[in-house]
Amino acid sequence: MNSALQSTQNSSPRLLDADVLTSSPEPVNGVPDNCTGELYRRMLDLTYHAGRVKMELALVNNFAEMVTIDAEIVELHEPGPCYYPDLKAALEDMRDTRLLVATVVNNIDLAIRNLESQTSKIFIQGNFARFPDEIFGMIFEFAGFGDLRSAINISRVCRRFRNIALSTPLLWSRIHLRGRWIEEAKARADRTRSSMPSLSLVIDARSGHHPRDTLYSDYRLVILDFVCDHALRITSLEMDLEYLYDGHSSWSEYSTITLPYLVYMKLSAFYSEFSDTDAFAQREELWQEYRDWNMPMLRTLHSVNMFPDFPANVLSKIKTYRLEIRKEYDDSYLHWTLSSLAGYLSQMTSIEDLTISSLNLMDEHFPPEDIPKVQMVSLRRLSLKFSDYRKTHFKHFFDAFESGNLRSLSINVPSECIPDLEQWSEELWNVHRFPTLTDVRFVIRPLFNVGELRSDPRLTILDRFLAAFPKLQDIYFECVSDESHPFSFSNSLCAMHFKNCNLLDRWDQQWWISYCKSAYRKTHGEELDRCLILDGADRGAYGRTPVIEKTANSIQDINLWREAFVE
Repeated sequence: MNSALQSTQNSSPRLLDADVLTSSPEPVNGVPDNCTGELYRRMLDLTYHAGRVKMELALVNNFAEMVTIDAEIVELHEPGPCYYPDLKAALEDMRDTRLLVATVVNNIDLAIRNLESQTSKIFIQGNFARFPDEIFGMIFEFAGFGDLRSAINISRVCRRFRNIALSTPLLWSRIHLRGRWIEEAKARADRTRSSMPSLSLVIDARSGHHPRDTLYSDYRLVILDFVCDHALRITSLEMDLEYLYDGHSSWSEYSTITLPYLVYMKLSAFYSEFSDTDAFAQREELWQEYRDWNMPMLRTLHSVNMFPDFPANVLSKIKTYRLEIRKEYDDSYLHWTLSSLAGYLSQMTSIEDLTISSLNLMDEHFPPEDIPKVQMVSLRRLSLKFSDYRKTHFKHFFDAFESGNLRSLSINVPSECIPDLEQWSEELWNVHRFPTLTDVRFVIRPLFNVGELRSDPRLTILDRFLAAFPKLQDIYFECVSDESHPFSFSNSLCAMHFKNCNLLDRWDQQWWISYCKSAYRKTHGEELDRCLILDGADRGAYGRTPVIEKTANSIQDINLWREAFVE
């Protein structure tokens, strides 16, 4: 048997001769005949060795079964000490065999990956004409997204690609107004002429010109003229307001633009400050004429470092709002307080989806003042990401809003909150505050040192949510590893996803928690960063999937950890 395995091991590296296929010349015109002959001989070797490996391993498997049966029979006869050398020799042979088999499996895996790549490439080449146009359309959307030159190159490959490209609106409808490429933008807009509005415009400072450079004031006028010319076709608009301001004129003639089909707008104010006395008062360096635009269909608003100062009739129709607060270390680029944030959100009486990222809970944002609770009756989905953690301010933030119809809650918070999780799960997240809650996503970002914990935070928060919300259907919980790894996770199981929780009674839910206690223990040799999935609709289904977008630390968190480590 050892000789059989040895021959298998000696021949298995020949499987990698498949590499020759990727480098050998194709049998095309101009290629010498000896190259084609070499490829043919290598192909014969490949198929022969692949079949031989299969036969040899089948023989090895038969011998392994015989060894198992022989060992069981020998055990029934209760061999004495005189047979120790023979048993020891058989044991060593099987251990060596396992090492050889592991090597064989590794070589087989390498060959499989190589052959899969080649067969996939040849299959696509041979079945090119059979691929539906819809598949190519989806591929082209990603290949030429936001780049007119890529879209044009795709359309020049062949007649079929040209027809597919011209019939794919998204390939031509997203226009990035940058640099001096205004002519390219106009060409792109002309190519997407249709009866339906579909233009998506992006205006920012990535052109390489400084916003205060007066040499490019005329270029900004050209950009705004472009917006006016295509106002009836624009459905999405992203603007850097600081870039549009040149420091010389307000361009008030552009304050009366009407965008009848605009449904999405993103406004950015990078590195801008706001008045300390009025959170909504923008600096003069921000272009402000947008506030008077007529946008009757605007429903989705995304702002970066600013509260867009729209009139009440515009804000009251917003369905989806995302506020993004950029910061450097502990300094936010948006001056805000809890009262100013609550006052702004109170104007969005129709809001259904609210996302706020990088909320800083420092004292300057929570001055001592009485804040009337904001009634957000229409809110259905709430997503919050906190850049730091302060116990008192964390509670004050949730107390400032009343959202009794909330169905989906997503919270992303540093691991400094772990000691308070049990208290918060009782005071903040209960059925009295959120009676209709059905979906929960709770992510705790890992830090280096969170101190001694009295209880397991994962099981605490899971048990509290399951007990507090009988209608809860879906809960995803992602938490720091047991080792408090500073950069990401390092245990085999870093997240849990419970589906259809409402289909289980309380006893079954408790059993789930008990099962998680053992499942969360690190098992050496298992794949890292896995998510345990439990489904109440099928109580016997317990799966583990990789965590694709695991929550890692920010650069600031890593630097703080390094400083603490050095000290």
